[in-house]
Amino acid sequence: MEGTAEERLRWLCDRAEVMDTVLRFALALDTHDWPMLRGCLADAVEVDYSAFRNEPPGTLTAGEFVARRASALAGLRMQHLSTNHLVEIDRDAATCRSCYVIHRVHPGLPEGENTLDTAGHYVHRLARTGGDWRITGIVQTLLWSRGNPRVHAALHAAPRESS
Repeated sequence: MEGTAEERLRWLCDRAEVMDTVLRFALALDTHDWPMLRGCLADAVEVDYSAFRNEPPGTLTAGEFVARRASALAGLRMQHLSTNHLVEIDRDAATCRSCYVIHRVHPGLPEGENTLDTAGHYVHRLARTGGDWRITGIVQTLLWSRGNPRVHAALHAAPRESS
């Protein structure tokens, strides 16, 4: 990277803060920490989860996003693994491309029917707002899934086979 030592240091700090925001987002989903999740989001978030569930892309308020996640993930035990973060920064805008594996277990379902694992790629767009990086956009690309789609409440209305 070119630039002064101060510019390179600022870029490294911004990169770490962008990655931390994406990782906090995943941790908040796993721990059902809805205030933490809200703190990762801008006031409006463009979302595209259409590769995983039958929802068209759209824009949600942060409150709507959190409420939908809280409802869809109620009762689940999850672990989001987030790797291979590639961060691009242009002043107060950033993009973080990453890989994911998400393990889900629904303790209320019978053994053998209570898991759903998925893997793919995320693109998180972020903006610096009030000194903090906030997620303004999320695109999830599903590469594969295995297990019972009914584990995830967002898939109940339109269950899908492995994608």
